[in-house]
Amino acid sequence: MANTSFRAFGIASSLSCLALLISTSCSDSDDNKSPSPLTCANPGGAVSGAADSHCGSSATTIESAACTGSGTTAFSPGLHIAHHDAGHEEDGGAGEYGPTLSNTEGDDDECKYHVKWAPASDTQVCANGDVYFDVTVTTKVDGTPARNVPVRPDSFLNDTHPSVPRNTGYKETSPGVYRVGPVRFDASGNWTVRFHFHEECVDGEHSPHGHAAFYVSVP
Repeated sequence: MANTSFRAFGIASSLSCLALLISTSCSDSDDNKSPSPLTCANPGGAVSGAADSHCGSSATTIESAACTGSGTTAFSPGLHIAHHDAGHEEDGGAGEYGPTLSNTEGDDDECKYHVKWAPASDTQVCANGDVYFDVTVTTKVDGTPARNVPVRPDSFLNDTHPSVPRNTGYKETSPGVYRVGPVRFDASGNWTVRFHFHEECVDGEHSPHGHAAFYVSVP
C-alpha cells in the first residue's frame, strides 16, 4: 500500500510540474499580445525638426502589377508576424534609404506614400518596455488610405545597437491605419525607427515596396 501511495504521489507531482512548465512556456511565447501598461516620468516621442519636404510636389504612382519577384518577407492576411532583422539596416539612412525624418509625419523615401505615426494610446515610449505605434499610410498621388499594406518596423540606436529582437506584427485597425509592434528600446537616446511597406515585393520605381524612417526620442 505504501508503494502504491508513493507511486501515486510521484505521478501527481510529475503532472503538476509538467502543467507548470507548459503554463510558463505558453505565457512567454506570445510577444505580440497587448503589453502591460508601461509609464515613465517623461515619456518620449518624436524628435522635433524641420518639416519634411524632400518630395515636394513629386509623387510616384504605385502599381500593384509592379509587385514582382520575391522580396524580403512574405505575409498572410490577419495579424502578421515578421522577423526582426537585427543587423539589416543600421546605416542611419544611408545607401538605398533616404534620410531619417524628424516630427511625426513625412513622405517615404521614394515619394509613394505619406506616413504619419504616433505611439499607440495604450503605450508610452519608455526604455525597456514594449511600444506599439499607430501608423497611418496614404498614397502620395491622391491621399487615399493605403489599404492592406504589410508594415514592419526596424529600429536601431546606432550602427551596432539594434532594438531588442521581438516578434513584431501589424494589424490594420481602420482604412490605412496600422497598429505596429512591439518595439523594445533598451537604452535612452534618439533612435531611428524605419517602417517598411510591402516587403513581399521587390523594390522598384512603381512597386508598392517602400520605407520611411523617423527619429524617436527614448528617455
